[in-house]
Amino acid sequence: MIENLIPLADGAILWTFPVPPVTVYVVSLVVGGGMLLISSVLGGHASTDVQVDGGFDFSGDVHTDVPGDMHVDPSGGADGGIDAAAGHGHEWFSLTSWFSISFVVYFLAVFGLIGTSLTYLSDVDSRGVAALAVLGGVLAGQAVHHLLRFLRKTSGNSALNVTEYVNQQACVTIAINGHNRGEVAITIRGGTRFIPAVARQTNARFEKGDRVVIVEVNDATAEVVSHEEYASSTCGQPA
Repeated sequence: MIENLIPLADGAILWTFPVPPVTVYVVSLVVGGGMLLISSVLGGHASTDVQVDGGFDFSGDVHTDVPGDMHVDPSGGADGGIDAAAGHGHEWFSLTSWFSISFVVYFLAVFGLIGTSLTYLSDVDSRGVAALAVLGGVLAGQAVHHLLRFLRKTSGNSALNVTEYVNQQACVTIAINGHNRGEVAITIRGGTRFIPAVARQTNARFEKGDRVVIVEVNDATAEVVSHEEYASSTCGQPA
C-alpha cells in the first residue's frame, strides 16, 4: 500500500504516507539531476531520445533509415525514421508530441529541485509544495522537449540534402534485381545510412556486398549503377 488510513477520535480519517514527500523530491532530484550531469559530461558524444507511440529517434554515429519510409522534403532535405501513424495529420494529438526521455529527465530534475527547496526553505504546506513541484516539472519538461523537437526539425545537421547521396559509393545490403527494390548502405558525415534502392537498368542485378554508385534519388529511393557503368558514363570515379 502506498498510503495508510488512520481513524481519528472524532471520526475523521488521517491519510499518511509511509514515504515522506521530501524523500520523493530528493530521489527525483538525484535521478533527474544525475542524468543531466551525465549528459553534460558526455558533451554530445552520444545522444538518444526514445519516443513512445511508435516513434524512435536515435542520434549518434549510426543512422538507420527504414526501407520505404525515408522522407524527402521539397527543400532538398532527406531524413529517415519510423513514423507513427498517429503523427500524420494529427501531430498534436500524438503522445510523441508531448512525451520523451528528455521530458522525463527534466521533469524529475525540476520537480525534485522545487519540492526539496520549498520543503526546507519555505512555509508552504505539503499540498502546495507538491502542486508547485508538479507544475514546475511539467512546464520545464515540456519547454525542453519542444525546444529539442524544434531544433531537430530546423537544424541543418539533422537533415541531409538529397544531393549528398548522389554520385556516392554505396554497398548493397539487400539484393537488387532491376527495378525490384533492395537496399544500400552509404556513409555520409561519418554515419551510415540505409536507404531503399533500385537499379537504373532493368536487367541489372546486384548481390549483397556489391559496391555500387548512387546516381539519383527519386521518391525516397536511390537509383544505382555499377562502378563500370558510372565510370563509362561520366569518365570519372565516384566520390
